[in-house]
Amino acid sequence: MFKSTNRINSWLIHLVFWAVYLALPFLVRPNPNTTDIHEIERFQRWTILYSLVCFSHVPIFYFHTEFLIKKILKKKGVLLYLLGIVILIVLSFNFNDFIRDLIFSPGNEPRRSSGFFRRGPLMSGIFQILFIFAI
Repeated sequence: MFKSTNRINSWLIHLVFWAVYLALPFLVRPNPNTTDIHEIERFQRWTILYSLVCFSHVPIFYFHTEFLIKKILKKKGVLLYLLGIVILIVLSFNFNDFIRDLIFSPGNEPRRSSGFFRRGPLMSGIFQILFIFAI
């Protein structure tokens, strides 16, 4: 009975956390209290961007907790785990940059960067690293 209750509580905590987390782009977005079509479009694009970024964190979370920690860290060792974390961070940065370019580039054509890495906004990068390691 106790194990069953813990499992249900864990499931409910996950459900509430993801519901609140995925609702954040809609709850904290600026109010487009304007009649300027460009401002309204900008607010809509930011909402889409942050929604996609939030949804991309769901598989990152479960890949980290269910695969990297349980299977790689505990069975294969720290070095392979750290390599997995680095790959996860690089993929996350590049995915978020791609989404940002796709949504905000003129004519919705993605901009091509000159190198593999492109420096994204500092706070976005810090948040992604904290999100990956904090879980």
